[in-house]
Amino acid sequence: MSAEGEKKSPLSHVPGILAGSAALIAALTTVYVNVRNGNREEAPAVPVRVATATAKPPVEVAKSPVQVVLHLDRVRTQNDGSMGSTDWTFEVNAAGDPLFSVPFKSLTDREGDNLAVPADAAHAAGKFELPATAPVVVAIRGWKRGWLPGEDVPDVIGQGRLVQGVSTLSIEVKSDKPDGADFVLYFSVTPAEGGQR
Repeated sequence: MSAEGEKKSPLSHVPGILAGSAALIAALTTVYVNVRNGNREEAPAVPVRVATATAKPPVEVAKSPVQVVLHLDRVRTQNDGSMGSTDWTFEVNAAGDPLFSVPFKSLTDREGDNLAVPADAAHAAGKFELPATAPVVVAIRGWKRGWLPGEDVPDVIGQGRLVQGVSTLSIEVKSDKPDGADFVLYFSVTPAEGGQR
């Protein structure tokens, strides 16, 4: 034997001992797990009942059509379509049926004077039926100066949609010409007396 082999310290064997111990522990753990699982009795399968709740759709109470009154409260003139003031008449329709027409004298777009109210509030309102589900189209046509009932080509047009539960409506009514006349009509909506059907 050489002198080097005789001088080896006993501590040089520690890494080998530790590696062998780790391998022995791993082997014993595997044996234990296998023995334990082999001795376990299989538990009988218990059927699991899953409670299925059938969700019922929420019951919606169908709304009924209602009778409402559409009031024209005021007109704001954004452009009166002329150099000075101009007389205008606006015809209001709901669902294709005429409700009322209102004449206005001397509408102007001059700041501070550009708001006007109907001269006769009683004639600036109309009653119609508002369905439960579909909106009603409120259409407006306007004519400058000498409008006669039955004239087909209006100077300005506009429309809005009205549904149940709405109490105000504003509709812009304007010309299709560049720098043409431009108005905003403001309406309030109230239930008619005995309005629910």
